[in-house]
Amino acid sequence: MKRFVKTALCTVMAALVSVGAFAQQKAEKGKDKAAWKEKVQAEKIAYMTTALDLTVEESQAFWPVYNAVQKEKGNAFKDVAAATDALKEALKEGKTGKEVEVLLESYLAAKEDCDAIDKEAVAKYKTVLPIEKVAKIFIAEEQFRHQQIKRLNKDHKPGEGHQQMQEGNGRQHQRGNGQSSFRGNRGWNDGFEE
Repeated sequence: MKRFVKTALCTVMAALVSVGAFAQQKAEKGKDKAAWKEKVQAEKIAYMTTALDLTVEESQAFWPVYNAVQKEKGNAFKDVAAATDALKEALKEGKTGKEVEVLLESYLAAKEDCDAIDKEAVAKYKTVLPIEKVAKIFIAEEQFRHQQIKRLNKDHKPGEGHQQMQEGNGRQHQRGNGQSSFRGNRGWNDGFEE
């Protein structure tokens, strides 16, 4: 009987330690993700400030407007992701006809909303920056995104397999030369606030 009690007690203790370790690991992973987002956001601010050649006055006026637009884009990207998931699930379940058509229309509407945000943003940006710098915003965002993708590809170790990026509905595409390139929605790393 003592042996059974010892075995049971050891099993319970091992389970408690495992649950505690799992909870701690999950908390650390959440901190790592938050720290990564903060780091990328700081890099983006520095990159864009330099690329746009913002003066102190322009910077003070620009960043609140830009951050508000990015928050709006982040919400719109979540809508696109939800519509994508719903469409994918419907196809997986074998739905056809009208149900799929409705979900497809929902997806397309969500994508149009994302594009509309960029168009509306131009008018907002023009209130705080000259048009040349407004144009540079979009170029700088694309360049920064490509820079981050190159960094991710460089950090990727051969043999680990490609992981599909979860943010921004990114997709891997094969190039003619056998290399893969990352192509996702504009602003894949925008809208960090969740």
